[in-house]
Amino acid sequence: MSVPLERWMETAGLRIERERSGCCRTERLGTVEAAPAQPSLPEPSAAGVKSRATELAAAAEAASTGDSLARSFGFVEPLSALEARMATSSAAKGLFDPDMDLNMGYGTAPSQQAEIDRYLAEGEKGALTVHFRQGKHLLERHFRDNNTMLVNLVSSIRLLQESKTSRVVRVVIVGSASPEGTLSFNDRLAWNRAVALKDFLLRNTAFPADSMTLFNGSEDWRGLRKLVASSDLYEREEILRIIDNVPVTQGRELELMKLSGGRPYLYMLEHMFPELRNAAFIKVYYENLPDAGSEALSRGATLVSQGLYEEALAVLSSASAGAARDFLEGSARLFSGDEAGAAPLLERAAACGEPEARKLLDQLHAASAPREVGTVELPGRR
Repeated sequence: MSVPLERWMETAGLRIERERSGCCRTERLGTVEAAPAQPSLPEPSAAGVKSRATELAAAAEAASTGDSLARSFGFVEPLSALEARMATSSAAKGLFDPDMDLNMGYGTAPSQQAEIDRYLAEGEKGALTVHFRQGKHLLERHFRDNNTMLVNLVSSIRLLQESKTSRVVRVVIVGSASPEGTLSFNDRLAWNRAVALKDFLLRNTAFPADSMTLFNGSEDWRGLRKLVASSDLYEREEILRIIDNVPVTQGRELELMKLSGGRPYLYMLEHMFPELRNAAFIKVYYENLPDAGSEALSRGATLVSQGLYEEALAVLSSASAGAARDFLEGSARLFSGDEAGAAPLLERAAACGEPEARKLLDQLHAASAPREVGTVELPGRR
């Protein structure tokens, strides 16, 4: 025969005593050791649970949506980076100052242009760039690598808007144009390119217009200077001297066109200017949000990893729902002696793919499985 082994049977054996009773007397027929003393039921192992709890604690403390995006995309930055950049800028009508000078595309004041240039220089690393055709402000999805840039931009904003751990606070767009042509035309073109990208984001995200900041970067001489400085042009030093010392309004472009019969200018027109026909600087700024559920899950997991199961149960009651919480709460109940309460939680966690939950359930099922006692030979009458 077989019987399920239960806790009260631990270290117990089974003896069968046979008697025969008649009308006048009782006759003893002997005693049989039907089953030897059973060993203790195997206890579920806490080692795997504690190791998995440590992993879950680290996962619950993992980077927010914004932090994860910032590691993948240089154009996503925490709001603190923007605040630090603002703090180093000029205090008098600087960037993001509501009283700053705005010309709306009809000429950028020198003081504002200097402020924009400083902002770009300090924050351009990793900035996202989309390109336009020469003299155009129509944003084309499949021009150059625009599709990849636009998909990354929209996806990042949408993820931040849907996130429970981060929120997008501001998008900064600085439009620019390559230096060929008149300053007045390029100034308007740069602004219109920034506006084109703003309109694109309004059509493709739910991000509000009043949280987008646009700047007119005008002609991108700063970008041209960087390209020239890193080139092997024979006239490189003379070009840099002209850019650094001849004001735009006093014939800077004309001086470049006259240099060496116009050969270096034609080279720049073909190989460098196309890189400057863009909305030159796009950054998405976010801030992280408190997440009480994740914090409780992390704290509860840490307590389970330390074997503090009663304390863990008190904390996990406010943790985010899911397989991790079910596993941690089920484990804490099991090792606190509440097998009945632990089983459904572990079953649910195992159904969601939690491997340690399945291991615990297998151990519990093995412990409660029937045990064979074996054949018992009963002695005959003595």
